[in-house]
Amino acid sequence: MATVSNFCTQFATFDNRIDAAEGVIYGVAVITKGPALGHGMSVDDTTLAGVVAQANTYEGGMKVKLDHTDSAGAIVGYLRGFRIEGDAVRSEEHTSEL
Repeated sequence: MATVSNFCTQFATFDNRIDAAEGVIYGVAVITKGPALGHGMSVDDTTLAGVVAQANTYEGGMKVKLDHTDSAGAIVGYLRGFRIEGDAVRSEEHTSEL
């Protein structure tokens, strides 16, 4: 598992594939089956399937934000190619130029 850190973020990829030249991080975990910590509920196979079905409807990908604001400046990339792999929904993150 590769870990990348900089001044604003830290994350791990499942398959150790990061294409820095193209700005793509492969195998990013979006949601994982099991307890949804801090939400008082659990994620099951139905939840994973629903996330994939809905997430793949976003034309151009789902926005990745640096924080929970509505600011367009908080967008740091887009997730595309949602799929279930094992107990998680994974996708590729296409980073924006900052």
